[in-house]
Amino acid sequence: MELKIHKLKEKGVRKPTIFQLNIPKINILGFFVTKKLTRKLKKLINNLNYFSKFIAYVPIMTGCNNFCAFCVVPFTRGREISRPSRKIIWEVKNLIKRNFKEIWLLGQNVNSYYDPEEKINFSQLLKKINEIPGNFWIRFTSSHPKDFSKGIIDVIAMGEKITEYLNLPVQSGDNEILKKMNRPYTIEEYKDIIKEIRKKIPEICLSTDIIAVSYTHLTLPTN
Repeated sequence: MELKIHKLKEKGVRKPTIFQLNIPKINILGFFVTKKLTRKLKKLINNLNYFSKFIAYVPIMTGCNNFCAFCVVPFTRGREISRPSRKIIWEVKNLIKRNFKEIWLLGQNVNSYYDPEEKINFSQLLKKINEIPGNFWIRFTSSHPKDFSKGIIDVIAMGEKITEYLNLPVQSGDNEILKKMNRPYTIEEYKDIIKEIRKKIPEICLSTDIIAVSYTHLTLPTN
């Protein structure tokens, strides 16, 4: 979907306002210079179906601070910026009122989410969303092992609306490769996290990501 406003000059308008809206798979950029045009935008937003009548994607942060060797996100999207928790909760409440049943919380590294104004971290945000009245599921992505705390595990274990599914990227099973990738954990530490998750949430479904990396100094047998 693309929205363009070509008529920027209207009688009585002195200072135009730039409005930008980013939703997964949608990028709307326009110059809204009157209250009438702003009302039209709000109506458009309210009518968006988030590409499904069942699933809604809610960005909770942008950017990343990790600078993994294989990733360009910190250079293309900048450093981490967390959305205010009150805005996230307001959006989720409105989605529940509109009968959405599966809420995905999105971020490059959701585990490091932090609202400095309300002093709320990711586990606390999950807990607050889980307490919203209604019949719905909560999912989230992406996660990073270095920030996957016991507090997050405990909230998932007790949250009746948080699905027992987790994607926790390991990226490599070799400590030397992890170091070259600038992933600040060892495979042993990753396994300890998995053990803790299994202990608290025995029925959880786990998935991971692995990157196949080759280096010029490695050689294969000739025979």
